[in-house]
Amino acid sequence: MPRISVITCSIRPEYIAMTAETLRKQTFKDWEWIVELELPGVDFGLPRAMNRALSRCTGEITVHLQDCINIPDNFLQHVSDTYTGDFVTYPLGKVKHLDGEEDAEWDWRKNNNKEIQPFEWEADLASAPLKAFYDIGGYDEAFCDGWSWDNVEVGYRAKAAGYNFRCDNGTYGHAIDHDAIIQHPFRGKLRNNDWRARDTEVLCRIGDYKKQYLPSKI
Repeated sequence: MPRISVITCSIRPEYIAMTAETLRKQTFKDWEWIVELELPGVDFGLPRAMNRALSRCTGEITVHLQDCINIPDNFLQHVSDTYTGDFVTYPLGKVKHLDGEEDAEWDWRKNNNKEIQPFEWEADLASAPLKAFYDIGGYDEAFCDGWSWDNVEVGYRAKAAGYNFRCDNGTYGHAIDHDAIIQHPFRGKLRNNDWRARDTEVLCRIGDYKKQYLPSKI
């Protein structure tokens, strides 16, 4: 079995070639790549796609790599070397094109190397133990009736299951600002799922964090 399972769940298949190229250059070779496509339709299919991807993973560590992101050649090596069993998120700079990295607009993760709250776990460029997703039963597919906040909801349940969260600025990624190029398929069209995440946070306080979307096998 590989050390790392890289997960790319995409509603933008035109960016998959970019992901393939950045993974091809990785110096660390003990990994597999799991791709799941959910073409934009009547619902937000990424939670469902995440569960399909997780059920196919065989690595100890999952790396969540969004389709429009370019990573350094030693990114997977860094993830493997610094793995502690935590949920980790990494800095991401938005660029107009990949040759414009010096003009990247960085998010809050750039200057942070510390423990974070579960709602701060950004899953566009992140890592986590595969076992954790089986411990909590996967992503909540009820989130498919709205959009967003699915990673926050997972964070609340993983925290309740005993997992820790941190930001690691020892590596990073650059993302093409796809929203500036392609119209967002859900914003303004589907209800924001923040309310569902808040409901989960309340349930987690009494230890109710397990879903049944992933059968227990690890």
